[in-house]
Amino acid sequence: MERNGLGEFEQLVLAGTTIVGNGYGITIHEELRQLLKGTHRIASLASVYTTLGRLEKKGYLRSAMGGATSERGGRSKRFYVVQPSGRKALESSLAVSRNMFNAYEKWLKLPVADTPIYDTITVPRKRHHR
Repeated sequence: MERNGLGEFEQLVLAGTTIVGNGYGITIHEELRQLLKGTHRIASLASVYTTLGRLEKKGYLRSAMGGATSERGGRSKRFYVVQPSGRKALESSLAVSRNMFNAYEKWLKLPVADTPIYDTITVPRKRHHR
């Protein structure tokens, strides 16, 4: 099985970057806030930038500096775009998540009698040496 190397938060940032398109840190962060809505999870802007840098080092993203803007005091924005390898890694990671979700949904629909009964599992006791 090929490992794509995406952690959960990397998957989230890569998905947000894909949705935004050619975006910069703030717009990607805003998209993550939408993706996380209702989950009681937050993503700090610093963690988004750290993860964007890590994804770029892995070759999943490419960044380029945009032109300076007066609204930012003459500073430039760094724009990020997903590379084909990033898209492939995201699709692979999402396929695993989708398979896991589908298996879980099937398990939820099982009658209680068909679900594994963990009470019947015997766990050997550790012997205490004196």
